[in-house]
Amino acid sequence: MKSRFLSFWGVALALLVVGNCALLPLISRSIPKPTPTPKVRDFSLSDLFIELSAISSQCWVYKGPIPLSYEENMGAEEALFAWFRCYYPPDPDGGMYAIYRFRDSQSAARRYRRDFLGWFPRAHCITPYVTPDWMEYQSPVADQFRFACADAKGYTGVLTTECAAIGQYEEYISAFSFVSSPERVADYAGFLEQMLRAIDERMAHYLGKDVK
Repeated sequence: MKSRFLSFWGVALALLVVGNCALLPLISRSIPKPTPTPKVRDFSLSDLFIELSAISSQCWVYKGPIPLSYEENMGAEEALFAWFRCYYPPDPDGGMYAIYRFRDSQSAARRYRRDFLGWFPRAHCITPYVTPDWMEYQSPVADQFRFACADAKGYTGVLTTECAAIGQYEEYISAFSFVSSPERVADYAGFLEQMLRAIDERMAHYLGKDVK
């Protein structure tokens, strides 16, 4: 009789343990994850925007910086965008420059991986995007960073080299693209590196990071 009593409770205990284990995933899924609190910054997005003419007297912003609408800003809380040109005879070259602020660094990291590869378009490229030999700079400040160039041929049939740089800095993402001819793009190596350094230095200053 005693052995039957113990056997009964052994089975009951086993069922209870299995039942509890089966409920654990349901319980863990029902507990909401804490929502990160956005950091309070004592500066505006425009404070992070680089003045291109301070980097090179031959480069200037000809439109912007202008705010992007929510439909255009890839889910950011706010974004500023500008078109710029650099004049090295005989023809001007140029590109785009933007800064985005997301709710928190996790949101920025997700958007960087998911949406910002669009700054490296493949539709009209005839070579893959790679980091050129003439650009050795790697950001010591950004959480994620990429600089790469590709040769492309647009609807006009003109061969160009398109370069882009994307960096995530906590809840901010900085991005710019630059278009030139394959024969001339390396002449801009100094300007492009100075642009990358200026972005890093500005971000490090306002976010309290060290430039290694």
